[in-house]
Amino acid sequence: MTMAASDERRERAIQKLIARFGEFKKVVRMRTGVAYKVPTRHILEKGIREQDLDQYPRWEEEKAAF
Repeated sequence: MTMAASDERRERAIQKLIARFGEFKKVVRMRTGVAYKVPTRHILEKGIREQDLDQYPRWEEEKAAF
């Protein structure tokens, strides 16, 4: 299998996972309870460590409309 074919299969797999689980994941720092909005792609490609969380925006809960 060529590298290009392998890259294409990997990209298709990532796209399927993003379609299934969403473009962003809510990742909570256990020490503080602060939630961050992390792209699913980053989690799949690089993994995520606690010290990496500061580079992502905080997760904002949507307000319910009454």
